[in-house]
Amino acid sequence: MNITYKLKTTPKPSNLPKSNYIPYSSLPPPTLHDSCDSGTDWLKNLIKYGLP
Repeated sequence: MNITYKLKTTPKPSNLPKSNYIPYSSLPPPTLHDSCDSGTDWLKNLIKYGLP
């Protein structure tokens, strides 16, 4: 999954800062076996890929 590509093709709401425009729909779905950590998994992915 290319997260950077998805973010580039996601429109930015003009009323939000750049770091807050990422909609949940563009993030990877939480894993079924690790749903308890799904709230932080996407943050870890953003950090791992060098995104805000």
